[in-house]
Amino acid sequence: MYDFTLKKHHILIISMMVFVVLNLIENYLHYNVGRNATNEKNFILHYPSVKDWILIALFMVLFAFLQGFFTEYFSDYY
Repeated sequence: MYDFTLKKHHILIISMMVFVVLNLIENYLHYNVGRNATNEKNFILHYPSVKDWILIALFMVLFAFLQGFFTEYFSDYY
C-alpha cells in the first residue's frame, strides 16, 4: 500500500504551489496578449470571463501536478 504523507511529499506540494502562483500571472498576461494581438498600438489588460478563468485554472492544476510529480520523481535520482 502506498503511504502518502505531507512531510514525505513536501517537494511535490511546494513545487505545485510555486507553479500555480507564477503561472497564474503568466496565464493572465498570455490571455491579454491574445486579446490584443490585432491591436498593436494599445495594450489593454482585460479580465477573463468566469468560463475562461475556469479553463485557465483547470489547465494550471493539471500542469502543476505534472511538474510536481516529475520534480519529485527525478529528485530521487539526483
